[in-house]
Amino acid sequence: MPRGFSLIDPSTLATATPTLTTSRSTEASREASTEATPAQRTPSATPRAALASSTGQAFAQVMAEVSGASTSLAVRQRQTPAVAEPAGRALAEPARSTLPEPATPVAARLIDLGMPRALANQVTGTDIFGEMLAALRSMPPPPRPPQGAGDVLVIAGEVAYALPIARTVAQSLHLDPGRILLAAPSTAGTGLHASRRISGPAEAERRGRQMHRAEVPHVVVVDAPVTAGDDGWVRSITEALGATAIWAAVDATRKLADTARHLETMGRVDALAVYAASVCSDPAGVLALDVPVALLDGRPATPAAWAALLTERLHTLPAHA
Repeated sequence: MPRGFSLIDPSTLATATPTLTTSRSTEASREASTEATPAQRTPSATPRAALASSTGQAFAQVMAEVSGASTSLAVRQRQTPAVAEPAGRALAEPARSTLPEPATPVAARLIDLGMPRALANQVTGTDIFGEMLAALRSMPPPPRPPQGAGDVLVIAGEVAYALPIARTVAQSLHLDPGRILLAAPSTAGTGLHASRRISGPAEAERRGRQMHRAEVPHVVVVDAPVTAGDDGWVRSITEALGATAIWAAVDATRKLADTARHLETMGRVDALAVYAASVCSDPAGVLALDVPVALLDGRPATPAAWAALLTERLHTLPAHA
């Protein structure tokens, strides 16, 4: 038999078994003695006797209370006004461009008269007229009326003001003012013969062909009241005439926004003939319309004419504090 191993005598197994049983009983008794008594144990769940029966009076009372609470909650929810969610934040207004301060008190007064800030800041005050003249010469020269054979100049605006401008231009071109044509509902009160009236686009086209074959230029006034809407009247007449140039008669005392809107209704505008500038609080404001000024109160709108007008107005304008 190999060393280290020994056989168990089968006769000893019978006596060994009771001993094993006895030891197991002893361990069980020891474990039982260490367990807590039922009174000391913490219940793991609510006893069945504590649960309300679904058929008992207590259950009915509880359900009535729950139902009443739910109803009152629903009523409160209906009565409580809904709180609107805050609306999205309004877009911030765009920041206004920061304009440079007037360079001198004289420049500030010129800006009040409508002179563009960039030009006004060139006037320091040592030689007001000379500096103003030099600044205004940086602008494009005023357009001249077309004077070639067969040219057609249209002056559009309110007849009461456009017609005197047309007469001034006709005289400068050595033309007979009585030969001016008028596209308007009537020639009454204008001093023009009824035969000088253009009734509409069809007649404007016929007359235009004749004028373009003439040896002299022609001047045509087109009635364009400020109060009229954009009905296409001015556009249709000027296109039918084949106008060489289109000038708009502009009131310097009118708001620039209204004047700009009126110019939009005319369509193509090559230059402005400004009137009432001498009585306007800011006569140079029309320079902001971005359309060349041809005439200033009946005179060519040269830098000298602008400088003379603004210098005269400086003496009547209160000085800045």
